[in-house]
Amino acid sequence: MLNAPQGVSISSPQAVRLSSGSACVGIVSQQNTDISALKRFTVAAGEAVSLLARKAGMKLFGGEGKD
Repeated sequence: MLNAPQGVSISSPQAVRLSSGSACVGIVSQQNTDISALKRFTVAAGEAVSLLARKAGMKLFGGEGKD
């Protein structure tokens, strides 16, 4: 468990992975959760992917660009 009153940062010049062998990995915040990628963002699930927006709805934007 990592805990600090002013925040915690995990950084690496290569790769960072979170893994659980048999349970779950949860990311929870009291306010905002931001996930960013400079190139590709991939979501993979063996059974289902679920998204929920309780109040303001959901927006999905796709931009034009070169691969």
